[in-house]
Amino acid sequence: MTLPPRMLSRLLILALFLPLVGPRGLRADDSKPITRSTHAPNAAGIYWIAFAAFPTLTADQTKRLNDATGSVTSPLSDDLIPVVDAWRTALDELHRARAVAPCDWQLDVEAGPRLLLSHLQKARELSRVALVRARLRFAAGESDAAVSDVLDVFKLARDCGSSPILISWLVDVAIEKMATDVLAEHLPLLTPEQLTWLESALLELPSSSRLVECVVYEQRLFGGWLKRTIEAEVARHKDAEAAVTAIVAAIGLEGDLQPKSDDAAGKRKAGYIRAFTTDELRESLRLLVADYDELARIVALSGTERDEAMAHLEAELKAASQPASKEHALRYFSAALLPTVKNVMAREDELSVRRELLIQAVRVQREGQSAVKPFQGKPVEYEKTPTGFELRYPSHLKAETLTVGRAP
Repeated sequence: MTLPPRMLSRLLILALFLPLVGPRGLRADDSKPITRSTHAPNAAGIYWIAFAAFPTLTADQTKRLNDATGSVTSPLSDDLIPVVDAWRTALDELHRARAVAPCDWQLDVEAGPRLLLSHLQKARELSRVALVRARLRFAAGESDAAVSDVLDVFKLARDCGSSPILISWLVDVAIEKMATDVLAEHLPLLTPEQLTWLESALLELPSSSRLVECVVYEQRLFGGWLKRTIEAEVARHKDAEAAVTAIVAAIGLEGDLQPKSDDAAGKRKAGYIRAFTTDELRESLRLLVADYDELARIVALSGTERDEAMAHLEAELKAASQPASKEHALRYFSAALLPTVKNVMAREDELSVRRELLIQAVRVQREGQSAVKPFQGKPVEYEKTPTGFELRYPSHLKAETLTVGRAP
């Protein structure tokens, strides 16, 4: 029987695509190796596929999931299983991204303060769900799959932190803290072989940016944007005050030029800013770049030397934010754009210590207390608990503690 040309064409197309189609409902097997891409790999593209696959949940499902993700120790129940399973496609893509080392989020570095970082909240949301699934899998005795989920989260965290932007780095810190707590609680469930595999996987995770790199990068990001904005507005407006007004609006700080009637300090500040000449605008930009350089120098220090230098810079910026003279006012851009990193510096110390404590905890769980080693010239303290052990490290500002097994 001779088939009509149109039907023959359709059959040929179907034959070409049949090998790509698997059984309906087939799920990825977490025990299988991750499939590595052979085409210009970029983990960010895979993550965005995962984000696009986020399910639409009912109000009740959303509440149950939010309750479960509020803390890594929030109680879990079996009715969460179908809720988490609705995220299966997104979690499969998260797992696939772990095998892809390059991660370029394609950020618009020309956008300055309008830079979009919409992937960060998506990453936090997906991480919470993956950690809930890991906890459910640990409870079900599926340790290999549970550890795989946690490692997927660590990789996503590091990929967020690969962008040397302060908020991206802070998201990395927050996600890693959650993943570390989940993993540490369940280390006693793992066999020596699993612990060896886990240690290797943790050590192979990509590095994330350092705080000093974020400061240097943001100087280029915001300083470069501000320079372009100043030159564009100066060229556009013959009147210097009009240029200043446009620049302040572009930063998003119109309120600085519109103080309340009873705000004497605000009126004084607005007066200084409105009176900027073109040369003073450029001088304020030069001071911003210099202050970024000083901030980068400070965050590279350690201990009390760093704290004292930071306190001095913060005092100068506070004076610039409430200027009593034109000299103070010239640091307006510094006061407006320079990131506040005093508390963030402590987070960097915490991140470094927690990463070390987690590696040591894996070794201690496998080899015993003898695996505890000093870190940065200071001893790591070990204490046995009814459900595991604790490792403590006396860092610069406070002692960091990692609890292995359920908290006593």
